[in-house]
Amino acid sequence: MNNEENVIYCSRCGSPMNAGSRYCMKCGNLNENHPENDKYSKILKKTNKDNNYQIGSGKKLFDKGNNKSGVSFITEKNTQSVRLKFIIFNVIVIAILCGISLVPLLSIIDSFSLDAVLQSGVCLNLFLVGLFSIFFVSMQILFIKINEYWWASFIPFYNFYILSKVVFNRGWLFILMFIPGVNIIYMIVLYYVLGKAFHKSGILTVILGPIMIAIIAFGSSAYNGIYYVVDSSPNALEKTYGSYRRFAEFSIFILFIGGVGLFFSNNSLSTLTNGKDELSIIGGANIAINNVKKAIMKDKVTCYDENGIEVSIYTNGNYYFYSDDFLYDYSFKSNLIYTSNGYVKVVSNTGNFQYYVAYSADEYGIPETSKDELSADKVQKNLVIQKPNGIMCTID
Repeated sequence: MNNEENVIYCSRCGSPMNAGSRYCMKCGNLNENHPENDKYSKILKKTNKDNNYQIGSGKKLFDKGNNKSGVSFITEKNTQSVRLKFIIFNVIVIAILCGISLVPLLSIIDSFSLDAVLQSGVCLNLFLVGLFSIFFVSMQILFIKINEYWWASFIPFYNFYILSKVVFNRGWLFILMFIPGVNIIYMIVLYYVLGKAFHKSGILTVILGPIMIAIIAFGSSAYNGIYYVVDSSPNALEKTYGSYRRFAEFSIFILFIGGVGLFFSNNSLSTLTNGKDELSIIGGANIAINNVKKAIMKDKVTCYDENGIEVSIYTNGNYYFYSDDFLYDYSFKSNLIYTSNGYVKVVSNTGNFQYYVAYSADEYGIPETSKDELSADKVQKNLVIQKPNGIMCTID
């Protein structure tokens, strides 16, 4: 056969190409006469698109190299300006949440230390912010991948109307979510079909909905094999979806920081429920001693003996800083601890001071222990701390 008979010309860019090729090597335009492209031709006709598609362009979101697994359509709903609004909106939301999560640090600003940070609740807040931002942004990206406006994902009821319209081609089906019993079946079928449309396990999408949506959003999955892109450039996929990867990376970073903090503060699931553990007791004890020590150095303590006569803390003897709300007065008020009482004992000897602490927080406590001997094995459960007799002091 003559070689010239094997040459055809691309309908998009006009470049010569082999008649047996699936797509143009120059612009990625599909060869509609190739038998393996029949399924894509059906998709094109079904979605009423003309030639605004290409194959083999751009990169996978988390993999290098060309992605030749789907067709790309140019979208009109998520243009560059719309995407810019998406980025600005989510940066502001995540920044505000991160700022709120750091508010507990204000309560320990005068006794800032690693122990104080770990026990202030900031780590738990960051962990929750990381989780929220991952799922919040991933749902928006999922809407972009099904060629809908990202902001529709967090509008109550309207978001399920859109999903019903896309998944079932009948938007009105979203009213089923208001019918008891039927709504469960509706959600199961919706998530199952949605997962299958992205070539993921429908069953896992039903069982692990938020996790699978995050995988779909931040991964390289295409809805029914279609990528919706902003233009027909060779790097269209990366240009459209690459910036969203930054939100995944930042959210995972926040999640990691919060998780590491929870690990080192020994905040297991039971700890989060009960509100304290051995390390939180030790952390609070160190912070309390540091606060008393700073107050003494700044000469901001007042002490009275049993007769109500003021005594200088530089006089040899034992001095007690007691409180029925110990963490609030001498440490920090954790939002996970409800009751606490105890004291810091200062042994004054010719201008030198030794520090001891004893306190209980909810079910846990530590008996009178010197600062140098503080350790998790000193912590006891259901410990009762009695108010000491002697010279009582307060921080001015």
